[in-house]
Amino acid sequence: MENNMPEKGEDTSDEDAKSREDPEVTKVVTNKASDDDSNDLFSEAAANGGVGSPDPDPDFDAVKTFRTFKMAIDSSVIDHKLVQDRLLWTYYKLCGDRKAFLHRRLPKHINLTLAAGVIVETASIAEGIRSYPSSCSSCEDLAAWKKTLESFELLGMDVGFIRERLDELLFLLDARSSDDHPPEGYEEVKLERARAAEKVRALESKMASLKDALKDMEMEMEEIAEKRRGHALLQLAAAPW
Repeated sequence: MENNMPEKGEDTSDEDAKSREDPEVTKVVTNKASDDDSNDLFSEAAANGGVGSPDPDPDFDAVKTFRTFKMAIDSSVIDHKLVQDRLLWTYYKLCGDRKAFLHRRLPKHINLTLAAGVIVETASIAEGIRSYPSSCSSCEDLAAWKKTLESFELLGMDVGFIRERLDELLFLLDARSSDDHPPEGYEEVKLERARAAEKVRALESKMASLKDALKDMEMEMEEIAEKRRGHALLQLAAAPW
């Protein structure tokens, strides 16, 4: 992975040179840069509905294909064998969507196996969200995933955008279960459904009665046939030689 940060000995800007000469210049330049960054982030967040885009990740610019995708923490590469190929591809796509390594802010001295586990769980949760609600995942699963992602965020994992998707899903599920403000046309359809259900119950009751009647008829027919066979046997037995 390429590192775009300036190497020692490279030329710096005029402002950097001035800052070395005068500490007050350093303070002014630093404060100005902080103000500019804050304004840029504020404007960006406002333009994206209050959610800022990910920080630039120069290291990810070097990733052009899946083959060149490597997960590294402080120059230590995480073994791909610790992550299933399917989940590795999912994680690669997530990073591609964010144009950044989601694990870039994990502690530098984190155990690589633990880091791989975080990556695997992140990819698994993303797949679970993608397959919801056609999968067997429940509302409780979504809530558990959210707690997991919150703990990953505390570690430094860039998964806020996935957690926000879970928040939206949970909000919709909560709104669906609430009858305080049903959507337009809901009550009419609900009433029509109740009428249809009543008709179904009536038909089922009628079908049950018909089935009972058919069963009685079959028993009566069997009795008649049995009597006829018995009469025929008696006649045959009493017939002259």
